[in-house]
Amino acid sequence: MNRIIAFILSTAIAYQASLSLAQTPPREPSAALPTLTHVVIPQSGVVAISGDGTLAIRGVDVILDINDRTAITNYKVRLVNSGTSTVNGTFAVPVPTNPAVNGVTINGSSRGKIALEKNQARDELVKLAFTSKNPRPLAFCGKSLVCSEMLSVNANESTTVSIRFQQTMPQSGGRVDYVLPRTEAIDYAVPWNVTARIRSEAPISTVYSPSHELTTIRRSSTELTTQLASTARVEPGSFRLSYLKQDQDLSATVFAYPDPEIGGGYLLLLVGLPADVKTRPSSTRREITLVLDRSGSMVGPKMGQVQQAAEAVLKELGQHEFFNTIAYNDGTLMFAESPVVNSTNNNGAGVRFVNNLNPRGGTNYEAALKEALRQPPTAGALRIVLFLTDGLPTVGQTSEKALSDQVIVNNPHGRRVYTFGVGPDVNTALLERIARETRATAHFVLAKDSVSSRLAEVVRKLKIPVAADLRLTVLDEHGKPAPGRVVDVLPSQLPDLFSDDHLVLLGKYVGTTPLTIQLQGNLLGKDVDCRFPVSFDDARTEYSFVPRLWASRKIALVVDTIRDLGADADLLVGRQGMDPKLTGLVDEVLKLTADYGIVTEYTAFLATSPKSQSYGAALRQALGNLDSRAYNTRMGLSAVNQQLNLYAQRGQSQLNGRNGYFDANMKAVTITTVQQVNDRAFFLRDGTWTDGRALRQANKSTPHRVVKYGSPEHRKLITQLADEGRAGTIAIPGDVLLWIDNQQVSVKSK
Repeated sequence: MNRIIAFILSTAIAYQASLSLAQTPPREPSAALPTLTHVVIPQSGVVAISGDGTLAIRGVDVILDINDRTAITNYKVRLVNSGTSTVNGTFAVPVPTNPAVNGVTINGSSRGKIALEKNQARDELVKLAFTSKNPRPLAFCGKSLVCSEMLSVNANESTTVSIRFQQTMPQSGGRVDYVLPRTEAIDYAVPWNVTARIRSEAPISTVYSPSHELTTIRRSSTELTTQLASTARVEPGSFRLSYLKQDQDLSATVFAYPDPEIGGGYLLLLVGLPADVKTRPSSTRREITLVLDRSGSMVGPKMGQVQQAAEAVLKELGQHEFFNTIAYNDGTLMFAESPVVNSTNNNGAGVRFVNNLNPRGGTNYEAALKEALRQPPTAGALRIVLFLTDGLPTVGQTSEKALSDQVIVNNPHGRRVYTFGVGPDVNTALLERIARETRATAHFVLAKDSVSSRLAEVVRKLKIPVAADLRLTVLDEHGKPAPGRVVDVLPSQLPDLFSDDHLVLLGKYVGTTPLTIQLQGNLLGKDVDCRFPVSFDDARTEYSFVPRLWASRKIALVVDTIRDLGADADLLVGRQGMDPKLTGLVDEVLKLTADYGIVTEYTAFLATSPKSQSYGAALRQALGNLDSRAYNTRMGLSAVNQQLNLYAQRGQSQLNGRNGYFDANMKAVTITTVQQVNDRAFFLRDGTWTDGRALRQANKSTPHRVVKYGSPEHRKLITQLADEGRAGTIAIPGDVLLWIDNQQVSVKSK
């Protein structure tokens, strides 16, 4: 890092200007001058040039002040030296191109700094990586750098370094984007606190991060505060933040990722609601029907919890809303023949009806659902059914497939059926399909959970219906229907939107000529027809989150299909050979897993399998897992965990870099032998990080090329991948097997 070292040394009176990190070992300075031992890159860790490597990052706090397109970023990095001797380091912070660096302070004292543009920064990062034998800095090739003068941290002491810079954020239509570059390495677990204060001259429709979960507080139509959710503080990867300015009843923007292999690419459509939606008049009301299980299995505390939950829902209803309650066991008992207005008298009577229920008898899903769905509809209302049960149907129709088909076919008034399974002894696949096919969601309440709290949480989310019955149409640049231009849209059936919601749709686009996306539906009781022109000129490989999020949802859709096949059907696997349809579905899951590094409970074995395992063997193992779990396991804790995993994947809008999921015992699992890097995935095989696309090359056991770390050929490879926006793939420590230009390229660390 010649320029950085020259700068560092120039800040001390007697420093030797020719000292370079690229020298091995470093040139000895005079006795009076300290030797640089560490380079701190907050976004990926501390690089030790010499010494014992005891300097570490304890945490990073970031405050973003965003005013329209101007962003001021304030870093505060906490360092600690746990060793027995003083260490001397400098900061190298990757930043956007040409930022205005306002200052660097160390323990409150202003210090010198230097900014390097991306070509200079790349040279210095390569030298640092080669000198330290640590490839992690290479992830930021293609970024500019801000570097500080040298700081010393005494043994067993800590220090804080602050860096502040200003930048102009890029804008695409009404969307403004901010990116804070960070490593995607899954072993980087430094906690980050990121808070953004956003102010805009135009109303802000929504704020969204495809990389990390956010919690957001809206201050006004033009101002909001958002921050990393507590669960996202140690999630890897660059922090991405976009806010969307309001331009019509519904506002929308598209992120496009080009992929020549599919003749177009992948797109993410973000749709936001009006900024003042909570204060706008609306003619849309809620009609809520509670359907409560009062069979014999509900005796005891369980019935008391359900009664408490039902009472809380009724008390939460607003004026001019409607409700009904249906209790069921062998038959049904209805509070009213049709939903009634929520008056004081009706509400009190409804509470008394619920509290007088006594559990006994069997469980008749069929009768309860028929009564709920056949009720005369309330005009102008969003019709919601809350269906609670703690067991399997035992009276009337008990077939899983027949029951779910009945709900789908015999729902004349388009009621949304939100299902709640109380305890593990329910058919999770049945409750999930009923909810999914009626634009609702399924929820499962286990022993540790409160029925009342879970039901109240869902009802609160459904508080203000904003958009319903949304329909998407793709038009060509002349406004004519263009079937086939956007395919594999997930979800295929658009959900209802409530206040504070936004919609994230994912799909594939075919061709690159402009098109228009049309959204029609009901907004606050009025028909809307919004059109959004889409150009693919801004399609970028840096939007690698788009195909990965699409692939995650696609895997969930395929597994849902396999679970649906398991309803009242003969076993398909391991009896008279493999069913071709099921084999094709599992093959699709495996390919998506290999290409994008999305590991599920059914494919977790890929994270530990030896390199020698053939694709055929992997296919057979995945078939066995999906047969025994997704296809056959319909109830119990090991069925609940599957539905929770699938629910998270089906609506996934943020990356899941550590592949977290719940196992069959409801234990949280994360994967450490699979890494999602840029738009590639790497699996640890026999000590080598192997590109998932290379895993599928069953007939190639030896690489086409072998590249030695630090060689001229390695430097060329770094330049190529950085230019492609894939610098992270060359920054993985250890041996790496890459798939580049249809060739396997092995990078040897030693």
